[in-house]
Amino acid sequence: MAIDYQRRPITVEEYERMGEVGIIGPDERVELIEGEIVVKPPLGLRHIACLLRLNELIVQRLAGRAMVFPQGPIRVSSISEPEPDFTLLLRREDYYRHQRPDQTYVYALVECADTSLRYDRGTKLRVYAKAGVREYWIVNLVEHCVEAHREPHDLGYAVTEVRRPGESLAFEEFPEIEFTVNEILGPRD
Repeated sequence: MAIDYQRRPITVEEYERMGEVGIIGPDERVELIEGEIVVKPPLGLRHIACLLRLNELIVQRLAGRAMVFPQGPIRVSSISEPEPDFTLLLRREDYYRHQRPDQTYVYALVECADTSLRYDRGTKLRVYAKAGVREYWIVNLVEHCVEAHREPHDLGYAVTEVRRPGESLAFEEFPEIEFTVNEILGPRD
């Protein structure tokens, strides 16, 4: 008689405890997605350039309006704590000293995607949407565009806008602060 093995998802609390006791090292590039520890691929040069460019743009333009949390953990459910490239958070006087940020404090999440494009458009998009993350941008380094996903529901986002070089876009929470696709993506290789 064959036995069917079942998976038991790891909770966010267990995952965080694994980090506290050293099971997961501080330099490991991992995140918890749907109860599984996922190893993140190494950052390529295009990805690094995108991160540096976006960090400068977002921090300068949203200073005093939102907190920019680069590559930090955001609890979006009891079994998912991804580490998006950028999280735009509600400003808090305590700088989240007494509480980890979760999706209720998120204005938007941003992922830079080259080798991770399929994963960011699939699994991560569904996880973010199901958690009710209001806005999710994918800086698509493969197709040289920026995808803005809005109006989350359980299976994804109802609205997806794709902006290409020569066009601009803004976060829904800050419509008066525009970003051009050219400045987000930088020069084409």
